[in-house]
Amino acid sequence: MKKILMILATVALAASCARPYCTIEGDVANLADGTLMLTEPVRNGAVIDSTKVVAGKFCFELPEGETRQYAILSGHDHIAMVYAEQGVVKVSGDFGKDNGVQVAGTVSNDAYNAFNNDLYVLNRRFTQAASSEEREAIRGEFDVLVDKAIADNSNNPFGVDMLLQTKGYELSAYEMLQQLEQLSPEMQLLQTVVDAKAKAERKMKTEPQVEGSD
Repeated sequence: MKKILMILATVALAASCARPYCTIEGDVANLADGTLMLTEPVRNGAVIDSTKVVAGKFCFELPEGETRQYAILSGHDHIAMVYAEQGVVKVSGDFGKDNGVQVAGTVSNDAYNAFNNDLYVLNRRFTQAASSEEREAIRGEFDVLVDKAIADNSNNPFGVDMLLQTKGYELSAYEMLQQLEQLSPEMQLLQTVVDAKAKAERKMKTEPQVEGSD
């Protein structure tokens, strides 16, 4: 009996160790059967993984690693952007509809999805605006949306990406370093943040000094 219990415990331990760090589960209507590719845009679309999709259902299982945002592609069709974050990421909705595919289940994916939905509404309003004044007002709402996303997500990779992608060219090197220092300690360990700090420090040697940057 003891031997049986030991065997069962060993099997259970092996199963728990084999559990993937990140599981991306999809159930998307109007998605053709075939092969899906998980690619990394910042590495020129390098293919990370692939899987089969049948009747709209698919699954990627990824080992532990730094949380990054990947694109799910079906041929040349863009299906969704997902963060490979610890836990189960759910991809759902209808590929046949505008903004029909939704991503949820982890902190970064929930935050990205909420931002993307708000951005979709702003873009529709912008294209339907009847005057330049109305379009300018919507641009102001976009700036507020971005700033709020950065402020609310300083403790997850989505907030880091928003900061680097939207503020990277408008902030001085000193201002960027100040922003990066406000990120959570865990986020400051991300390679993207380490690289951004090194870039800003190099840039500070050539750009005009900002008051307080000594």
